[in-house]
Amino acid sequence: MITSLPQQELEGSVPFHDSPRQQAHGKGSTHSSILGSEEHVKHGLFELSLRQAGQDTPYYRPTVQGKRREVKINEIVSSAANLLAAEGYANFTLARVAEELGIPRSALKNYFPTHDDLLRSTITALLNAYLDRYADMGRPTGKPAMERLREIVDDAFEEARDPRICQFEFELLALAQHSDITLDLLRRLYSAYRAIYVDLVREIDASATARECHARARLIAAQMEGAIILMFGSEKQPPDVDRVFALMRAITIRLAHGNITAKEAA
Repeated sequence: MITSLPQQELEGSVPFHDSPRQQAHGKGSTHSSILGSEEHVKHGLFELSLRQAGQDTPYYRPTVQGKRREVKINEIVSSAANLLAAEGYANFTLARVAEELGIPRSALKNYFPTHDDLLRSTITALLNAYLDRYADMGRPTGKPAMERLREIVDDAFEEARDPRICQFEFELLALAQHSDITLDLLRRLYSAYRAIYVDLVREIDASATARECHARARLIAAQMEGAIILMFGSEKQPPDVDRVFALMRAITIRLAHGNITAKEAA
């Protein structure tokens, strides 16, 4: 078990130093959470508005009316996502979302005719926002692959501190148990998300086989999920949460290098 490994063994052979991004995300952090942030979801919503309009991205030139529609879609999806996180799927109805927005239900249906349309669009926009954000962080640049991996890990841990994010993710997992729409979206987007780690592991350790890269990527993704579970399961933030996250980061680095095997992590 990873948790049974001595602390010195976790941190000794692969030292972990806080990245500038991690230092910036300490106390008084200005980290911008995706949930409710127009800046981070605008790309996903842009793609959403294109699909609704039946446009092709290379040839799309937004009109004044189109821009207004995008702004409204952004407002609706952000409110719907926050409602889903705050009140759960039971209250996720067209009527309740319209009430939250202060508009008639008939006006909401001009953008999302059915409950499933709104649910699918809300989940897609938010999860695509994460996918785009982490894909951008993981993309080959002048930074070493390990530094890019650390940035993703730091960002994911900061997101885990937001109780809205934790609640939203658990609502999705619960919803996926009886919603084929949600289950399909989660499967496809999680596969794409894990592929980001696969590419980074392959770059970090060129000697790793494809199977090893995928195994390590799954374990790294599990670390991020563990952070969400840790925060969600605590009525208040654990006093040693920074220490726990630091150990998770150290484990992630060792996984990327292959210094912890899948058998040890099982």
